Order: sequence, then C-alpha cells, then structure tokens
Amino acid sequence: MARIVVSGYMIRHPVPGNMLAYFHYILGLHRLGHDVVYVEESGWPRSCYNTSTWACSDDPAHGLQVVRNLFTGFGMTVPICFVNRDSREIRGLDWPELKDAFRQADLLLNVGGVCWLPEFRLCRRRVLVDMDPFFTQTGKIGVEGFGEYHAYFSYGANIGRRGCTIPTNGIDWRPTVPPVVPEIWSSEHIQKNLQSMDDFCDRPFTTIANWNAYGGINHGGEYYGQKDEEFLRLLELPRYTSQRLELAISGSNGKNTERFRSTGWLIRSAAEVSIDVPTYQNYIINSRGEFSAAKHAYVKTHSGWFSDRL
Repeated sequence: MARIVVSGYMIRHPVPGNMLAYFHYILGLHRLGHDVVYVEESGWPRSCYNTSTWACSDDPAHGLQVVRNLFTGFGMTVPICFVNRDSREIRGLDWPELKDAFRQADLLLNVGGVCWLPEFRLCRRRVLVDMDPFFTQTGKIGVEGFGEYHAYFSYGANIGRRGCTIPTNGIDWRPTVPPVVPEIWSSEHIQKNLQSMDDFCDRPFTTIANWNAYGGINHGGEYYGQKDEEFLRLLELPRYTSQRLELAISGSNGKNTERFRSTGWLIRSAAEVSIDVPTYQNYIINSRGEFSAAKHAYVKTHSGWFSDRL
C-alpha cells in the first residue's frame, strides 16, 4: 500500500463530467488499497463554481459538499482538503495535518496540472498527468510548478513522436490514457434507471460538450481551437445518416445552435443533463452511444489524444 496525494479540479468545478475525470483516479487507487488524500487549491480569484446558482465565488463550500457526497456514495472516507492560495485559508485539514500528509506521501499525483502549492515540494516523488495536450505544453494551463515534477505523463500519446507538432519543452512525455473504474457505471442506481433495450436502435448517439471552453490560442502564427472548430466540420452530417445525433452543449450562442438544428441535429442543454452525477450517468447509459469531436488543437497537432468516453 502506498500513500498517494491526488490533486485535481473537482471542488472548483463540481460538474459531473469534469468531476468523474478525476474521480476515476481517486476511486481506482482507493479500491487498489492505497491510502489516498485529495488536495485542491483555489488557483485564481472567484474560481469556485456553484452548480445551483451558476455563480462563481471564492467560497468552496458547495464544491466541497458535492465532492464529499460523491466520495460517500462510493463508501470512501478519503480526506479532502481545499486551500485558498491567496488567504492561505484551509478547509478539511489543518496546515500541520496537510504538511504531514505531504511529507508521508510516497507520491503526489497532480492530475491536470491546475493546482500548485509550494508545499507540494514536501512530497518525495511528484508526477504530472497532462489531460489537455498542447494547451499544457504551450502554457495555457498548468504553468506554475511545471518544472517541479519527477515524471510527466500525457493523454497526448504522440507527443515527442514524428508527426506530432506539440512542443515537448525538453520533457520526456510518457503516454497514458484516462483510467476507467467500471464500478462507477455499474452501481445499483445505474441499473435501476437503465431503460428497456426494446427501443435501443431508435435512441440518439449523444455527447455532452462545452462548445468553446476557455477559447483557442495563437501559437507560432497559427490558431488552435476548441471543439467548436471540429463540430462545425460535422454540421451537415445528419443529412447523410438515418441515425439520430444529439448534442448536449454549453457555451454555444443561439446562432450556432439554430444552425445545427436546421441540419437535423438534436440540441439539449448540457446543464439539463448534468444537474448531478446520477442525472449525468442516466443520460449517457440511455443513449445509443457516444459521438463527439475532439478539440481542434488535438486534431491539428496529431496529438494522439484519447478520451475516457470514447
């Protein structure tokens, strides 16, 4: 058994699809018998999103409760700690407890690179998992503490290989894929809400997506965008298939929404199907399958990005 500190982006953005991307790591390590502590820091002012009010603030109380409920629902008693990087206010643990957790840890697993505390250096072994290839390497996210790790992994499996244009910054990026814990998708609640398979062939292929997330960037004189760029290439697709295609989307303006509806896409609100984890799970398991687009930057750079939902 190892002592592992996991850092991520769950408390600040407690939206089901986002949370589960990190939760697979925590639950998986816990189920393997490791001693896990989850730590998150504020990152920037007003970084805490409240899914009930749709407002951002410096108060992590809502996110902390959502994450605690998620852990409890899977029978986990993993310690959860949140630090405001500016005020140094701490929730869940006190500073001596947190520093002890760092000193005793066999590993710090920083998933996504959107957290950094100077105290991370107390961990004897530190690993960064890049979830957002190209945007990480070009400094869009995860800049602070970038050179403080002993090993680097990325969902961009082609980084450093011929044909991939993502800069390595002199780092040996090791390929990895998102972990999936089947238990998350086979709970009693999931089975209870699984609809009859009689109409399976009539169900739509679906995806839940953020249209433009945090925006694209210009790098080396070229533009690298988000999912919107790639979805626009698929605008006419419903005209060429009898299959129903549905986008549950956020961040798109009315003009784009109507363009997609006019060509046969079914459109829903991502917020509507992501109210909580059970609602999110029910939407996915009662779809015919996942159909989505990768971010434009992933495609353009030949990143080799691989998703846990595909």
